[in-house]
Amino acid sequence: MDFYYQEKAVKGFSMQLEVMELSWWFYLITGLVSIGLAHNFLRQSQKEVTRLNYFFSLSYASAVSYIVILFTVILTGAVVKQIGHEFSLPKYSAKVIDPSYRVGVREKNLGVSEYRPLVGFADRNNHIINIPLNMASEERFSEGSDVKVGYKEGMNYAYAFNPNRYIIYFGEMVFLAVFYSGLLFILGYGLRNQYLKDKAVLFTTIIFGYLVIPGMMLFMALLMTKALLGKLAGNSDLSWGGFFICLFFVIILVFSIYGYFIFIFKSTPADLSGKVRQKKKAS
Repeated sequence: MDFYYQEKAVKGFSMQLEVMELSWWFYLITGLVSIGLAHNFLRQSQKEVTRLNYFFSLSYASAVSYIVILFTVILTGAVVKQIGHEFSLPKYSAKVIDPSYRVGVREKNLGVSEYRPLVGFADRNNHIINIPLNMASEERFSEGSDVKVGYKEGMNYAYAFNPNRYIIYFGEMVFLAVFYSGLLFILGYGLRNQYLKDKAVLFTTIIFGYLVIPGMMLFMALLMTKALLGKLAGNSDLSWGGFFICLFFVIILVFSIYGYFIFIFKSTPADLSGKVRQKKKAS
């Protein structure tokens, strides 16, 4: 056991989590911008209020603006670094040498053991590299199976290019979309710009109406379909009662997805956002 890691590996997912480090002046500038946007919005909307109420409103609006701006920048930087790290790695075709290779993990100042697949491949200099993956052992990593990995000198693991990582990428993109929608709303209200407000509504409609909602429906349908196929193949412990419940929901989801896609393809994002604004005005 010659390899030691700071964090445990996850079964089914290979991720390189990146941290976005910001300088103190960025936090200061973000705070000043947040206060300025909040003040510009409140000075006209709350003209006849006491100073104490205005102070609380300003503090609350500034805090919300600060959090949204800060998290938008941090999450954007982390995602860009993470994707950049993946695409910059030299790619190799590796073979699994040991499906359950024992490695060490430092957890709460204690040394514990876990098992990761050990793979071998020749790098660009024709040096033989035997190194664990950044994933936990699972059934598909059988001895002699091929795995596409990324590796550069100095790494203490091989980055496994597993399709499941795109699920996390999708989740990160959804969070980014939510924060960017919030950022557009903040800028629109803070600068009193109706154009930015309209774009925020349109952007939010596109993200949730065309990506998040159908994406979640498809994900649930595929997940339950996988469970059904596993039961039919004899590779699942799912009961027959659970099988028919999953089958019922898959049928419902298939018709729901079909109807939803017909609806969104007959409507443009501008139509959907326009309907939202009309409902708000009517109420």
